[in-house]
Amino acid sequence: FKSLNLHNFTFHWEAVTHHDRLITQLKEHYPSVGISLNPSTPVNLIPEYLLKKIDLILIMTVNPGFGGQSFIEGCVDKIKYLSELRSKNKYSFQIQVDGGVTDKNAAMLRAAGADNLVAGSYIFSEPEKQYSLRVKKLRE
Repeated sequence: FKSLNLHNFTFHWEAVTHHDRLITQLKEHYPSVGISLNPSTPVNLIPEYLLKKIDLILIMTVNPGFGGQSFIEGCVDKIKYLSELRSKNKYSFQIQVDGGVTDKNAAMLRAAGADNLVAGSYIFSEPEKQYSLRVKKLRE
């Protein structure tokens, strides 16, 4: 991927054994490095020394693999925890949320501390002419 001039490289925490080594290697090639956590993975598995090194934490609020799943409410606590930890320690990572994001939960996710939301099925399950309206509803 190095030749693609990507800005961010996010990897799944659960797929890696040597997280620190991978983050160090990725930082040599990408301006931004992120960690993605599956819904059942506790946030406190990430050591705080790694939280200082990363630029993004992606909280999966569905089990990765296919679109259209329902939002897992219990993941909101993970977002709040990360937001409080970031504020307390002045970390600079962004909190991203992916999975089951709709206009029904977007405001709550932002209030919990999410900086950006990923919405797939919510937007793309509608006709193309509705895309901008759907994005606008997420921002309201």
